Amino acid sequence: MTNARAHRMVCCIVGAGYSSVAGDPLTPNLLSAPVISSSHKGSLRFERVQKDFQAWSKDNLSNNSEQYLEELYLGKRDGFISFKAAVELIAATLSTSAAHIAGVSIRYAARVTRPSNCRAHIDFWRTVMRKFDDLVVVTTNYDFRIEQVLRHKPMKRPPTPGFYYGGLERPQILEGTALPFTVTNQQRYVELTGSIPLFKLHGSLNWSLEGGGMKLYQDMRPAFRHRGDAAIVPPLYSKQIPDWLAPVWTGAALEISRCTTWIVCGYSLPWYDRSIMKLLHDSSGNASNVYLLSPHSKNSCDRWQRVAQQAQITPLSGLPDGIDELRKAIHWER
Repeated sequence: MTNARAHRMVCCIVGAGYSSVAGDPLTPNLLSAPVISSSHKGSLRFERVQKDFQAWSKDNLSNNSEQYLEELYLGKRDGFISFKAAVELIAATLSTSAAHIAGVSIRYAARVTRPSNCRAHIDFWRTVMRKFDDLVVVTTNYDFRIEQVLRHKPMKRPPTPGFYYGGLERPQILEGTALPFTVTNQQRYVELTGSIPLFKLHGSLNWSLEGGGMKLYQDMRPAFRHRGDAAIVPPLYSKQIPDWLAPVWTGAALEISRCTTWIVCGYSLPWYDRSIMKLLHDSSGNASNVYLLSPHSKNSCDRWQRVAQQAQITPLSGLPDGIDELRKAIHWER
């Protein structure tokens, strides 16, 4: 059984429902959740975006923030709100809880190298890594919740092989501010030396396009510098994916196609994510089992069956209850 299992690869497909367990807003609330600002001018900018989103929502009752972001990104929304302004608001929203805990500015509060304290997240990844030796992670999220559990380098306590950003050139050096209260371990620069590829299909709030290339940071400063300069995109059609993001999608497609098992955590495969539907459909040839961890997983089985037509679809509860169900559903043990 051990030799047979060693050839099994797992792809974890992670959405906003995963991050919500740690207190982050779900996608529909991304632009309307409580947010703090480090300045009065910042508060006014956030308020303008929120009011424009509210006005847009009245005419688009069945839509959510990702479609609003798409209109801003493609320049289809009349008015004075830019996509960059919305990016700054998103970063501030996702940093708000971390800023309260850390007692620092929102631009530095959410940090890739800060270990997670979310028990459900820790237990989820521990379960996956105990069941499989070969792991690929694909996400639509902009935040660092995955990175904070997988860690920026191999760790012994708790054990993890670490991650790197799939589709981006290596070595990957993350710039950051000096850690407080320390002289010998400032960690202004850290290298991602892990072995788990993390493909962020919509970019990340710590990525920035500078000097014709991608520059990586430990925190969300690109989203606040120049008022929303982070390298992220909303869900787009395949032909609209920018050149800088294309290697991420290409690499994700290759790795997904090698996986026999998919574990989908907190991602409902919404109808407007057509490019991701196509990516998964085209890469599903080896998929034999798809496990859905979500409070509403039973309602999305048909959508996932159309994407992975040869796979058995198994609906499970969301985090944290779905972790025990996942352990029982996957029969072999490490």
